[in-house]
Amino acid sequence: MKPIGIYGNLEKPKVASVARALMARLQRLRQKFLVEEKLADLLGHRDGHSVAALGRVCRMLIVLGGDGTVLRAARALHPREIPLLAVNLGKLGFLAAVTPSELHDVLPEILAGRGRLTAHSMLRVSVESANRRLRGLVALNDAVVSRGIGSRLIEMELRVNGEFLNSYFCDGMILATATGSTAYSLSAGGPILVPWARAMAITPICPHTISNRSMVLVERAVIELRVLRCPGELFLSLDGQDTYRLSAEDRVSARLGRFCVRMLRPAGRDFFALLRKKLHWAGSNI
Repeated sequence: MKPIGIYGNLEKPKVASVARALMARLQRLRQKFLVEEKLADLLGHRDGHSVAALGRVCRMLIVLGGDGTVLRAARALHPREIPLLAVNLGKLGFLAAVTPSELHDVLPEILAGRGRLTAHSMLRVSVESANRRLRGLVALNDAVVSRGIGSRLIEMELRVNGEFLNSYFCDGMILATATGSTAYSLSAGGPILVPWARAMAITPICPHTISNRSMVLVERAVIELRVLRCPGELFLSLDGQDTYRLSAEDRVSARLGRFCVRMLRPAGRDFFALLRKKLHWAGSNI
């Protein structure tokens, strides 16, 4: 049987203690495991492996960190679709839904195949102009085109499947997957989508007019964004982690990719219950 991979965010204070407890638990369950190289160094573990190598040889990857750690792991593993079990050492935890205290009891259930597996679409992003071409960029949450320091608005044009949609005066544009709909897009007033939906949301950031609203597009849509005028710096950010400088001549295209991120959760974990908890929704008897 293939081993289980362990990957952790070294910036989280609890990662070493949680990783050691996890390794001990896997040994008691007679499960082979491999540890990502930086985490292995921290733990004094002999054998460390890159995230890409873990994706090639492991049957699942246990991610210790917050949602940002899951996003980083998902991009590093692409296009491999090995299941991720995310343990939340962060704050919000939409993707990393298992707490360290739950891991001891959850692990046998997951290893026995009684967990819930959901497929999350990724964005495939490219940048093209007369002078350069960037392809093969991916994001699990979102691709954001935004300005740098300065108060001047960006003028941009957006097309869907080659057809003109609208022109915008705004601080930027968020192109979000269904998974990313509860991240930056939600903060900017975008809609919430169930994370397994094959759809995308377009959300302008601080548009000059209130008539510019978010839109939800079907899975085969190809979004092309062209910046017409930007008085200052311009950037493309993927999942808020990988950043590329843009120029006004660049065209940013995004579509849903062929490969998914497969997330493992304990059986019985309901997305709507998670929404109520994380967003502090409260029902009413009236």
